[in-house]
Amino acid sequence: MSCAESAVATSVADSRLPKLSLAWFGLAVLVAVTVLAAVDRQILALLAEPLKHSLGLSDTQIGVVNGLALSLVYGLATVPMGWLADRMERRLLLAISILVWSAGVAACGLAGGYGALLVASMVIAVGESVLGSVSYAFIPDLFPVERWVQANAIFFVATLLGTSAGLILSGSTIGLISAHHSALAGPLARLEPWRVTLLVAALAGPVLAVLTLSIRTRKAPVSVRSSGTGSSFFAHIREHLRTFIGVCTGFGFVAAAFGTLLAWLPVVLVRIFGQSPAVTGQQLGLATAAGTLLGTGAAMFCARRLRAQLGITASLRIARYAAMLGCVCVPLLLLAKDTWSMYATLVFQLAFTVCALSLSPTLLQLLAPRAIRARVIAIGGLFALVLQSLSPVVVGLMSDTLSSRADALLLAVVIVAAPCYLAGAALLSVAEPTLARTCAIAASEAEQEKRNDTDR
Repeated sequence: MSCAESAVATSVADSRLPKLSLAWFGLAVLVAVTVLAAVDRQILALLAEPLKHSLGLSDTQIGVVNGLALSLVYGLATVPMGWLADRMERRLLLAISILVWSAGVAACGLAGGYGALLVASMVIAVGESVLGSVSYAFIPDLFPVERWVQANAIFFVATLLGTSAGLILSGSTIGLISAHHSALAGPLARLEPWRVTLLVAALAGPVLAVLTLSIRTRKAPVSVRSSGTGSSFFAHIREHLRTFIGVCTGFGFVAAAFGTLLAWLPVVLVRIFGQSPAVTGQQLGLATAAGTLLGTGAAMFCARRLRAQLGITASLRIARYAAMLGCVCVPLLLLAKDTWSMYATLVFQLAFTVCALSLSPTLLQLLAPRAIRARVIAIGGLFALVLQSLSPVVVGLMSDTLSSRADALLLAVVIVAAPCYLAGAALLSVAEPTLARTCAIAASEAEQEKRNDTDR
């Protein structure tokens, strides 16, 4: 066990934390909320072709919606949301955010043109931007420290499987509404099927907002009681700048590659391989689930084998190697001759990607004490989402430029994703020499915060 982990393990579960049964209920609600967010995002990707034809969009405009509107705005809003999450009741903040992005999904379904769709997508992004910082800051408030790794792993796997479920649910919803569209009554019958699908997807938001408010956590709102918190946040970042740059940008580039694949492969399967959006959602969801289980299982197995030898840096080393394998694997997508070879290649591609990304949440939690944890997680999310927002736009521009080629879109995906994996691996290596020291200092500060709370 590393010095950082030993320091963290000395923290005893706070008596104000809920019982484990209630903590698991809270985690289940967080997973359900994340699945809803995945449905709302993936359904827009699956509906890209109907949107393109109905609203007269280009690939570049679709890339702007999926990239700048959804991902860049999401990333820019993450930091202020992290600031709020360190200062107000997290349940209330999350419930309000669910209602906001659900309203954005409904507005997408009513959009009359590109401008309205763009604005509605930005509303979705602002609402969903609270998820990363609140969820991963929530987990340490729900569980005692010795359960963090377990809870993080379960949440990470569940949310990625939630992405798979989101694809399957999205595809099934599209297929169901398309098949029974003529039987709909009243105004819904006059709307195009893709519009009805988005309106239906927005209905789950209010239900989950109510469940979110029922989560039991600390009685007092999570807030910062020290007047010097702002300066301590920046001081902590400055003191450990190399660690933060390496971890945040390294995982950010890997996440950008992941986002490129999820944003454009549904379109590739519909446009190049001729699948329907409904079938694509169902089969891509199953492939994503398989890749998620393989990748997470490999990450946990390797971490257990290497932890005794390398300590906390084992996770970073594994993530770096997985990113390098992702770079090697992604060009194989160009060799796929049919849908099944495409899905088989994609399973291994996603397994390497998930193997790297599944190790990031606990690392980010260990980089900072509780009082600034949500903002640190938000900073990590910001790097990922800014890079993620640009890659779909670059793919769209390349696809339009190479439009004379039958495989233009798939080629553009590979050209963008491969360098992202390589950059991620290189930047993760930058943080490795200083990671253990940063985590040990953060754990020491967290222990001091707990003693100060007890004294009060």
